[in-house]
Amino acid sequence: TLTIQGSNLGINGAQYRMQPGQPSNNASSPVLTNNGFGQLSWNRFDIYQAAETISSSTIREIKLDNIPPAKSYIIEFYSPGSSAACSPGVFFNGDRGANYAYVSAGGDFSVAANNQASTSTRYLDPVPGSGDSTTAGRYIVLNVQNTSGNTKLLTWEYINDRIGAATGVARSTGHGGWFNTTENISSVSVQMMCNPTVTFNTASRLTIWATKD
Repeated sequence: TLTIQGSNLGINGAQYRMQPGQPSNNASSPVLTNNGFGQLSWNRFDIYQAAETISSSTIREIKLDNIPPAKSYIIEFYSPGSSAACSPGVFFNGDRGANYAYVSAGGDFSVAANNQASTSTRYLDPVPGSGDSTTAGRYIVLNVQNTSGNTKLLTWEYINDRIGAATGVARSTGHGGWFNTTENISSVSVQMMCNPTVTFNTASRLTIWATKD
């Protein structure tokens, strides 16, 4: 049931109130937010969740298609573990051609940087050295600019938990590009690259945050 008394709204018995001066000062925003104490306001957020998928079973590749266009994205990937030690790879729009270049810095991995800055590769590898040696959780955050007609430049952070507090966590950073100047990013894939039988665990998650242009 809905009741209205002045600036107060009642919805199924719960009471809410509109912030003074709204929505006339921000009525074009489609987002009505609640501050947790019944205060409602219209807000215009610069970043929104454009897409997300969570695996319901073990999976070798997790993928999002038909991503809404935006000038930049934040891409988050998390997996609670994997069936074997293996490095994940990231690629866009199903492109497995030699159209990527990147540098993965050694960071806490105590290995040399994986420098592919001047070598065309078939995907982005966020793990430095010869590959990931853990079957524990992994978390990747990539910041990507998606300007039409330009190389898609990006930076990232990669973290894994190295199977427990006794061994801590390992972090590395990287940067690179997808050298496609004719397409915008509309699809993102994260896939185990070392062996076709290795899979991410159930409840692996891929999330895309997009800017409002």
